[in-house]
Formats: sequence, structure tokens, C-alpha cells
Amino acid sequence: MNAQATLEPQTLDLKVLIEYDPIYSTYVATCLETGAVATGSTPEEVSTQIRNTLELDIRLADEQGGLEALFFTRAAPDVWDRWYQAKAVAKPEVVTLSLSDSAVPKRGVTSVTIATARKTA
Repeated sequence: MNAQATLEPQTLDLKVLIEYDPIYSTYVATCLETGAVATGSTPEEVSTQIRNTLELDIRLADEQGGLEALFFTRAAPDVWDRWYQAKAVAKPEVVTLSLSDSAVPKRGVTSVTIATARKTA
């Protein structure tokens, strides 16, 4: 049995904060663990965009030999604070993405769980 494979998780648990930016009149989604950012004109659009971004980031990290690259840059501490504030107000939406097709990283990750907290004004 490959020792490296046993250390990799089957599911990645990620937190995403969705906020409205009044300066740019757009919604912004930020993944706390990876620092990935996406924008959209509605909460639904930005949610789709961040999911697509995270799936692509996972594929690229796998192609580069490991998930370590995925976690190289985390979101700023104030984003983490706002996520926990939003979580305290409303239960985060949890979505699980299945990576059961050719997107499955060789390291054994089969799904990504995303807990999304929406910060309201």
C-alpha cells in the first residue's frame, strides 16, 4: 500500500464566504483555505463560479503532484472573521461536489464539501 495515498483525505472540507461588494456592485466568493476568489452578479452565479474554480484548482494541484499547492495561499484573517460572523447568523449551506469522473485526483480525493456562509449587509 502506498503510504502517500493513505495520508490524503477522501473529502476536502472547504469554507467559502459570499459577500456583496457595493463598490463594484458584484458578489464575491472567497475560499478560506485556498484563497480562491470568484465574482458574479448574483449569489447563485458566484456560487457556481467558485465551485468551478475550486474544481479546476484541485485538478491543477493534482497534475502538479499533490494537493499542497492548493493550500499555498489562504484567505486573509479578516475574511475568516467575516465567515465566522456570517456562520453565527445563519447556518452555512453545505454542498458536496463529486469528483467521480476523470477529475478524480490520483491521490484518492473523491469529493469536496463546501460550506458557504453568506454575509448580509
